[in-house]
Amino acid sequence: MSSILLIVLDVITRAEISRLAGTDSTLAISDAVGSLAGARAALERRLPDLIVADVRLPDGPLVNLLDELRPRRSHVLALTPSLRDPHLMHTLRHGADGYALAGHVGPDLLLRMQRMLAGESPMDARVAQLLTMQLRTGAHPLLEEEVKLLHAIGSGASMGEVARGAQMTHQQVGLMLRGIYRKLHLDLRPRPAAAGPE
Repeated sequence: MSSILLIVLDVITRAEISRLAGTDSTLAISDAVGSLAGARAALERRLPDLIVADVRLPDGPLVNLLDELRPRRSHVLALTPSLRDPHLMHTLRHGADGYALAGHVGPDLLLRMQRMLAGESPMDARVAQLLTMQLRTGAHPLLEEEVKLLHAIGSGASMGEVARGAQMTHQQVGLMLRGIYRKLHLDLRPRPAAAGPE
């Protein structure tokens, strides 16, 4: 059974995620807290398999906890109120494995948690495909192996398949993905429509 630590400020959202996790017999909420202080206390008792956490909490940003967790590691799914939240990219660069929109507690969130625990790629295949297409348009700072990683993820390969194909560990693939985020200053926000002629 996989253990999950919830670090979510909103009590109702914590309860909804707990209920959602309870629909899968392979998942168990080990602790549910609303602050970094509560998370630190929970982590002293047990390192969970997955941390689902708000990117911003009353006593600081999630990145503070991520920096403290090294080298011990759980999978981390960051909850963001908006793709425009500047804390999201900062959180991904500091080691979060993926993200989901807060306030959208439902089957998609459960699927993201299950996939992350199964070792599937934390980068969405659609995002990898878009990045790969953008890289074709000009110079970029990525190494050849990083571009190959994006191609593999874009084709729908699981994290295990990507790791085996690249002869790397899951952790090395995760580190490489975070490096790609940093190098490309990946902006997950939707682009505004181009203004037409006035």
